[in-house]
Amino acid sequence: MKILKNRGMHLISKKIHIIIDPTTISSANDADLVLISHAHIDHIKNVEKINPLKILSRPTFDLLSSNLKKNCKITNFKIIEPYNSPKDEINIQGCKISAFHAGHCLGSFQFRIKLNNKIILYTGDFCLESRFGMNKAPLLKCNNGIFITDDTYFSQEYVFPTRKTLYPKILSWFKETLEKNEEIIIIAQRLGVQQEITALLNYSTLNCSLFTHPSIYKANEIHSSYLPLGKFQYKRHPLEKKRQNKTLTSYFNSKNRNGNNKKYNSKSVILLPYYYVRKIRELEEKYNRNSIMIATGWAKTQNFRVKSFPLSSHAGYDQILDYQKYSRAQKTFFF
Repeated sequence: MKILKNRGMHLISKKIHIIIDPTTISSANDADLVLISHAHIDHIKNVEKINPLKILSRPTFDLLSSNLKKNCKITNFKIIEPYNSPKDEINIQGCKISAFHAGHCLGSFQFRIKLNNKIILYTGDFCLESRFGMNKAPLLKCNNGIFITDDTYFSQEYVFPTRKTLYPKILSWFKETLEKNEEIIIIAQRLGVQQEITALLNYSTLNCSLFTHPSIYKANEIHSSYLPLGKFQYKRHPLEKKRQNKTLTSYFNSKNRNGNNKKYNSKSVILLPYYYVRKIRELEEKYNRNSIMIATGWAKTQNFRVKSFPLSSHAGYDQILDYQKYSRAQKTFFF
């Protein structure tokens, strides 16, 4: 059996060619079987144009489908359930596949693959810590098998503080900043971290209205259909000009998304996807610089000009090492 990293992870045997998380149509269509660990664009693209059988979770299917253009749909797929018993295992051409939660975002899976008398454990992006809105990933073994894992933060600088340490610091910052500002801007991964922040704010004692960028609103709605996050509102255009010198909150207090009168709290938190990191200067022209916060693992090493916390949905360096040791793998590959 060959294992190759080329626009996805390839497992190639005489019986079957599997690709996990293909990033191009051609690499996916060269395989017999496609495994999709989660719905982030750096792990799967153009899913509607991929021909081979695709195996994925129901939430991942829902998230990917929600981003397709009109009249496009995902075909030739099979939903796999989290492994609870042998009946949840899928057998295709002598290859046995089982799925386990990865704790990275809604629907994220690890895959355990039994092929040619070997166990291949593909962790996908994973998190070993329980957090608001998401359960942690279980540790799995692949005794003398192959361990394929995430190296996003596989460097000694990226040992993250626990949620038990981070959550009080983040909530304290929220409280202090809301006392001085009408609005707060939070930038983070739209799928994974922003659902955690949505749940954290809703289950806190802070009294504020929560507005979400359209892409986050869509992800939150789907997440909430599986695991409730609490209340959040739709924000059509995060950088729209404040109408007649009104704040965002006063605009929403006069008219909500559907044009109906509705009263919101005077304090607001606005959630934006991570690419707004490139628009910090533009945001600073409209909002107080001290009211902007970024949540990402990169906060351990990068200076973002604004407040940041190392809140990540990925495993840190120590978690990756711990899992690698626990797996008892003979060989390790990074994707």
